[in-house]
Amino acid sequence: VKDGAKLTVYAPPHDESSLPAVVFAHGGGFMSGSRRHVDGLCRELAVRAAVAVVSVEYRLAPEHPFPAGLDDVRSAVSYCRGSPALPNAGTIDGARVALAGESAGANLAHVAALLARDDDDESDGEGETPPNALPKKPWLRCELLCTPQLGLRCDERSVAEYGHGHFLTREFLDYVREVAYRERRDDWRVAPLDAVTAPTLDLDGFATPTLILAAELDPLADQAFDYHDALLVKRNRVRSPQLPTLLELLVETLAASEHGPRAPARPHAAAAPAAAVVALPPDPSAAPPPRRRAAAATGPSR
Repeated sequence: VKDGAKLTVYAPPHDESSLPAVVFAHGGGFMSGSRRHVDGLCRELAVRAAVAVVSVEYRLAPEHPFPAGLDDVRSAVSYCRGSPALPNAGTIDGARVALAGESAGANLAHVAALLARDDDDESDGEGETPPNALPKKPWLRCELLCTPQLGLRCDERSVAEYGHGHFLTREFLDYVREVAYRERRDDWRVAPLDAVTAPTLDLDGFATPTLILAAELDPLADQAFDYHDALLVKRNRVRSPQLPTLLELLVETLAASEHGPRAPARPHAAAAPAAAVVALPPDPSAAPPPRRRAAAATGPSR
């Protein structure tokens, strides 16, 4: 437990003295979900990307109003920054941390990345930071946003087309807006897409490499594309790598850093995308990779 957040640390078999870390936040509309729902994904991510994965079971609304869940994700980042010991051997490398999440968890992960601008533990290496700028923190290597829920208006075309008869519905999205964030809808941390559109959030200077994954038939798909466009306008560099799996996307992004984990070289690996929206349909012809299970550790002193 770290400041109210329950953490599970997944560590793959390794011979390194330290491993980079990925803080992962589950989805569930800010009101449901748990670490159990992403246990398999986190284990696979730890093994395939050769990283320590710190899965956050953050406090849920409405019993724990905003920003409790966001505070818990940020606490998990602080935990990693402290270079704690891993359950099998070695430590987490606090200078190599990534943020990741799916759906509502992607929202929390991204806002935590944006709030890194307020950290005063180090300089971005380029002198004084302009007001309202979002500088890159050297320790924040990348972020992965899987089918992110970044807005509350829910007036996108994908909501109208896919918000009925599928797993995620318009009715549930409206319920999230009314219940989870009834009193805080105007806070930019709740809905960064709405804040960028307003505009009350400035993305100038936000240089953290970002992968945004959009799913077909997902009501949130247009939010992913709209936010990608917002990042592109501000940052003017974007690549869309065509890779076979979500896990390899993260491996490639981490490997692009000079001190990131090793990964097989690819032609585009030397230039990690600043922002990319990639739709990844399943490939029925692809052979499943060999499966190894990463060690997981939970405890009262995380």
